[in-house]
Amino acid sequence: MHKLLSIFLCLSILPILANETTLLGSIKGFDGGTYSNSPVEVLIVRDFITYKKETLQKGLTDDHGNFKLSFHHTDTHIAILKLGRVERTLFIEPGKSYYIPVEASLKKLQASKGFFAKDSQKATIKNSTYGELNYLIDTLDKTCSSFLSKHPFKRKNYSSIKHFTDSIALHYQPVNKPYFQKYLQFKIAELHMFVMRKFRDEFVKLHFSSTKNYASNVQSMHVLNTFFKGNIKHNILSDDNSPFHRAMLQTNLTKMLFEVNPSTSDNQELNELLLMKGILEISDVYYYRKSKLIDALDQIIATTSFPIHKEIATNIKGKINHLEIGTKAPYLSIENDGRNFDIENYRGKYLYISFFRGWDIDFKKELEIIHYLQQRYEEDLSVVCISTDIDLKTYQNFIAQQDEASFIYHYNFDPQILIDYRIPDFRMQETHQWQKPSSHVLIGPHGKIIFNHAKSPSKGFEYDFRLLIGK
Repeated sequence: MHKLLSIFLCLSILPILANETTLLGSIKGFDGGTYSNSPVEVLIVRDFITYKKETLQKGLTDDHGNFKLSFHHTDTHIAILKLGRVERTLFIEPGKSYYIPVEASLKKLQASKGFFAKDSQKATIKNSTYGELNYLIDTLDKTCSSFLSKHPFKRKNYSSIKHFTDSIALHYQPVNKPYFQKYLQFKIAELHMFVMRKFRDEFVKLHFSSTKNYASNVQSMHVLNTFFKGNIKHNILSDDNSPFHRAMLQTNLTKMLFEVNPSTSDNQELNELLLMKGILEISDVYYYRKSKLIDALDQIIATTSFPIHKEIATNIKGKINHLEIGTKAPYLSIENDGRNFDIENYRGKYLYISFFRGWDIDFKKELEIIHYLQQRYEEDLSVVCISTDIDLKTYQNFIAQQDEASFIYHYNFDPQILIDYRIPDFRMQETHQWQKPSSHVLIGPHGKIIFNHAKSPSKGFEYDFRLLIGK
């Protein structure tokens, strides 16, 4: 009986062990930097519309920068190995082990500040051999890139492209890896896409009609996102008489799925992805009320037969609702030379956060009113000012000019703060840092957003706050 029980337990554990993946290796700086006893984590991306990252496992490097992360998963994913400001990407399969030696300019990165101070590239996998997924994908990508760079005229001719793609399809036909075969199929589609721009319907029929599980593969979603970019934002919204408008205003999901791309109306999976992608693209256009977009996403979540679509729709809802009134404020903490800030310590009162830059002369005048607000509403309101200056000397000069600076912090070059609170950075595209150097947020006693674009102290914040608290 005991032997049978032992056999049963072993058999039940085997599937779990078979799906356990291990990432191990070491990190060292070629310029003298070190990364010992420091965080290491592996993240994956399932959703290639919002590109939300999910953490699979966390750990620490040892005294010598060695690391080992083991985790359970059942599907093939593109993953990110993250060691501070160093990131390495790779494809991971269930039950595989990957040895990844990492070399980076650690000393230079540690001295660098700002949003772009990171080293991100493909992982070097020492134990990757012929037939392994990363080897196959890297080889395929290099082969295609080489063809395009060496044949500037052939790359513009459909017959030449077709001849090349037929040859690589034949070469990789024996490979028995479903993820790679789909990657290959849409790598071929990517090459065809540039010579079939005037034959869009033919392209869709060739590469999308009979394909399933688009959302599970980074390459199929790359082609989908590229080929159908702006489908709603530019094609549909530019047509005032489009039937899609009425369908959206009525939140008629069946009609929306048909009108989002009538030529593929019989492909439910594809049109759901196109609708969700389009909703994300137009979420900041203000053409429809956000409530209509949310209703459409809720209907997809309730009715779709594709589990990953539920996840994508949920992620899009999170992006649309980010910083919206009534939602939980993003977690915010700062550690900087012993002057630490944690938003969780400010529960119980309203919290007014002013993001500013020290060179802004107007904000220096706002501080006079902020001091008044702190004293006048001490029982109800806390005020915190956070500098997002890129030049630390600017912040330090600003602090040196203040008689009282206990409520003023520097964001310590944490890019996540800029992302979470939508603070523009002039080094990023489509921002207006110089026109809008400060922004303000009011958070309620329970940590929820009250005003995501609160008025500045000199532009009527006190009036709004008095109405809010009834004083």
